[in-house]
Amino acid sequence: MNELRTSVDGLKEEAVEMQEFIESPFMDDVNSWMLRGNQLCEYMARSGKCLADAKSHLADKKKAYITEDLIKILSGFGVSATAQKELINNACGDLESLVTWFDRINRTCTHQVEYIRSLISKEKAEMQLNNMRTH
Repeated sequence: MNELRTSVDGLKEEAVEMQEFIESPFMDDVNSWMLRGNQLCEYMARSGKCLADAKSHLADKKKAYITEDLIKILSGFGVSATAQKELINNACGDLESLVTWFDRINRTCTHQVEYIRSLISKEKAEMQLNNMRTH
């Protein structure tokens, strides 16, 4: 399964590309909305996979940290479970951030697709109204 997983560096590159696209301005015509919607759907699907990969990398890092580093650090000390959890989260902050980023990218794609759907519906209603006025 891990061979199907995108590397952390690859995930970061994809996140930057997706983020740049979703931050780009909308054009003001139906054809560009359709093209943008298609690209957003691709990014929505891909960001879901990237989110799963980022979560997998995070789980692996937490597991490795717990089994190796944390045991060395805490041996002989009475550290609370809350403090242990905080140490683990701090050690894995970069991957926690990547997981959150892909979650937000995925949600933003979803919201932008809904917005485009609304714009197209509005355009369709205006066209129907204009056709009724001319007949």
